[in-house]
Formats: sequence, C-alpha cells, structure tokens
Amino acid sequence: IYMRELMGRGMLVDLAHMSERSVAGVYQVIGSLLVEQGHSECREFGQQSGLPDSCFDRAYPLMVSHAHFRALAIQDPRKTTHTPFLPQEYEISERQLAILRRIGGIIGPFVTEDPVDPPPGLTVPYANDCAMSSKSFGYSYRYALQKMDRIGVGIATDITFISATSPRFGNNACWAYHFAKDPGKEK
Repeated sequence: IYMRELMGRGMLVDLAHMSERSVAGVYQVIGSLLVEQGHSECREFGQQSGLPDSCFDRAYPLMVSHAHFRALAIQDPRKTTHTPFLPQEYEISERQLAILRRIGGIIGPFVTEDPVDPPPGLTVPYANDCAMSSKSFGYSYRYALQKMDRIGVGIATDITFISATSPRFGNNACWAYHFAKDPGKEK
C-alpha cells in the first residue's frame, strides 16, 4: 500500500537499505501497476528475465541513493579476516543493477567503499591496493558505469564527504586494514 501511494504521488522510490524481499515487493507493485494500465505481459515484472523491453520502458523509475555492490565484495572468506567485507544482503545485486539500468533508474556508488575484489572484466587504470580509500571508490564507480551503460550514475556520501573516504597516505591511509585481525592477510 505504501509503495503504491508513493508511486501514485510521483515520489522517488529509493531501494537503498531494502532487503531482497522488499525489493521484490517493489517490483511486484510495478508489475501490478503495469497490468492495471493494460500491459498484462508485464505481470511478472522483476520475477522473470524474458519480459518485453516495453515493460521496462513503462516501469516506474527507481533509484539507489547510496550503494555498495555485492559483486565487488570479497567473495572468498579466506581473503579477509573481517566478515563484514564479505557479500551482504544490503549490497546491490547484479540482478537489481540490470533492472535499474533497463528502467532508466539512477544509482550513487558510495564514496566510503569497503575493500573490493573486482570481478573479471572490470578494468581500472590503477592498482587495487588501498582499501576504503579513493581507490576503492574508483573501482565501485567504474563498476557502476559499466553496469549502467554509463547512464544514471552519481556519487553518494550518506555522510560528510571528507570524513568518509580514507586517505591513501599517512597514518589513516587504507583504513580497512585497521579492521583486520591480521592486516597481512588482507588483499
């Protein structure tokens, strides 16, 4: 009911911090609204990948105001001693990104990015060697640009910019290593 009311008033709908179940619920609302508008072929919006492009073209626009990406999390638990750096539900999935791109949504990669474990095919012109610094953010931003076909990508802080991103030099550099039980084991 809440999502229908927001959409009925033309409000921005932000998927940030939503669970997988909540995101699926938003997709169901979009699908039911499309059916009510006479597009029965869109009934399974968000649940089925083979829907016509017209379903995505007509879908209610969504956003993710500040995002971490599940595909960039450290996938192998042996590569970190800090479990919050492993994939988490609150991070945006590949499927959510694909739907967001197809509906013309927008996303803001978070400037305070955890250590990243780039998937194959992501090219960045500098080393992934300073976790939670501007380098990690750069990987996140490039990933978003690639997945969104370079459209609808912004920058998100959620907090004051200066205190959010760790420097690359000095005592506070590469802040992720301060969380580790054994910094030598971190990527």
